[in-house]
Amino acid sequence: MKKQIITENEIAATVAGFARGEFVSIVFTKKDGTRRTALAQFGVANPTNTAAPNGTGESAREALERGRLKFFDASVENPNGSRGNYRQARFSSIITISGNGKTYIVDHTI
Repeated sequence: MKKQIITENEIAATVAGFARGEFVSIVFTKKDGTRRTALAQFGVANPTNTAAPNGTGESAREALERGRLKFFDASVENPNGSRGNYRQARFSSIITISGNGKTYIVDHTI
């Protein structure tokens, strides 16, 4: 797998390069300091498990403009036995994004 270093400012453009519904791995640090690896999909409007997004109703594009990445995390198991839920990660907490045979490493020092 090829590796490429990107900056926080390049995250939105990098995500735009993935096809809608394509599975992408995102590693980020949660607010409580723990690390999470998500099996993410972008642009998923109606997943089969009928999970509803929680939040303010802001679009994924609006979140990107405010430095947050919204996605559907298919790796989460819910109490009712279904899989997946909506999540978001702050750009400042994203460590890597992997997909299309590439791993994008986010350099927060640039």
